[in-house]
Amino acid sequence: MQQHLNRTGYLLCRNLVSVENATAEMTNHFPNDVEIPVEDFGSGNTAIFPSTPALNLISVDTTILKIVRKLLNTDKVILTQSVPWAKYGRPAYTPASNRDQRIHMDYGNNQFTMPMPNKPPVTVAAIVYYSDTSKTGGATAIVPRTGPDDPVYTWPYTHMPGISGKPFANRRKEAEELMSIFTDSTEIREQCYSREIVPTFKPGDVLFYRTDTWHRGTPVKEGQIRYVHNLAWRRADATDIQQWNPGFTQKMYSGDFERFISEIEPGQLETLGFTTRDDPRWKNEMFVAAMNHRYQWAGFDAKKYMKYEDPPQVPRFWQFAPLTLRSTASAVDVREKLFLILNDLDVDVEVISSLWKYRFQKVCGSVYLDIQCHFFTQDSEIAVDINLLSGDRFVWRDLAQNIRVMFNGGQSKGECRQPRDFQLKPEQLFQLLEHGSLNDKRVAMRSLALSTCNVDIRKIEPWLQKPTGSFLEKEIRRWAEYIKVNRAHL
Repeated sequence: MQQHLNRTGYLLCRNLVSVENATAEMTNHFPNDVEIPVEDFGSGNTAIFPSTPALNLISVDTTILKIVRKLLNTDKVILTQSVPWAKYGRPAYTPASNRDQRIHMDYGNNQFTMPMPNKPPVTVAAIVYYSDTSKTGGATAIVPRTGPDDPVYTWPYTHMPGISGKPFANRRKEAEELMSIFTDSTEIREQCYSREIVPTFKPGDVLFYRTDTWHRGTPVKEGQIRYVHNLAWRRADATDIQQWNPGFTQKMYSGDFERFISEIEPGQLETLGFTTRDDPRWKNEMFVAAMNHRYQWAGFDAKKYMKYEDPPQVPRFWQFAPLTLRSTASAVDVREKLFLILNDLDVDVEVISSLWKYRFQKVCGSVYLDIQCHFFTQDSEIAVDINLLSGDRFVWRDLAQNIRVMFNGGQSKGECRQPRDFQLKPEQLFQLLEHGSLNDKRVAMRSLALSTCNVDIRKIEPWLQKPTGSFLEKEIRRWAEYIKVNRAHL
């Protein structure tokens, strides 16, 4: 695959991705009845990433990324361009028209430097086709390389408009008129046009190519629209390759992009420039807390976004808690076993840092347990120190007994004891909802939900609309939704 790209300059993968949903979004972004469409690349950035759900997923498609990583020979790649756009079969109005494009290479407006001859690429571009070009026209023309001494790929790559002081035009007619005074360039460009091939593309086909490969856009048939999605990635260490799109974080305030960030996998998210899993900042508790504060409401799971080394050695003078679990199994196996037990016991797990530190939380009626957990390496064992930070010690004793017994292969001893709920009047509960701590608000909402009185839905409406991030906020929301269904009145 990589050898083919290096040898010919391009790689065509047929029916690589499913594009039905993305195509439907394209037709909404670029309808047929546009009076005067934008004629240049990108169609005025109407659907530039991030935009709508299916098009966003194409930008981080795992199949495409797998190929990109192979072509660039690295797992660390960064998305620099994601531009869905439409090309209309209309007469060209301006010299900037992309209708019948000049032959060109893409490196010119994507990087500060120039690709070196016969070297593996540090960036790769791709075109995802949403149209059948046998019907629409507008396929990409490619000039395949024939070997290291191919005369049209003579280095330096300066034989095109806009490079080395040459005047620029986009449309083929004007571009070749401007280039006619450069004899050596004219000869190379004429050979390119005579040698170009124009494959027929179907929806779901993806054309990968180097940014030092000659190519161009061809005309769309009259009355037709051709939909494509142009993408590009660079190696993370190729810092001279610039991002074409505006910064992705510009779209942060809508909430849609935050949810997108939280839904995709770390390997996809890192291609957008997000903090990598091996970043040392994941060891910092304040950094992890900041990431949770910012994204947890959207479903972000910090546990997925960090890589773990072995647990640290037990600190000097460390005092182990009464609930300490020990095992000779690997740390990962111990953690998986413990987390499965906690899931069965309805205990929430939150990562504090990649130094094997966690926070466990559980509610039993009106009681809220806040628990701290450290994993350590001690001699040939993994030691798991689990300590209650706050909460009823009798309820904690029941939970700790269940954890210990189940970790050692036994059966749960049953539910934790349920302390008696405190009795407050509805007006006092609403006071707690306004001014209490998060746990006070949870208890107040729960008490209202389990009471026999009707509750004015308008008083709890803010809790039904408020984004939830933390464990306690989710509990408050859960009881508010219960009230809406079972206790509410206007």
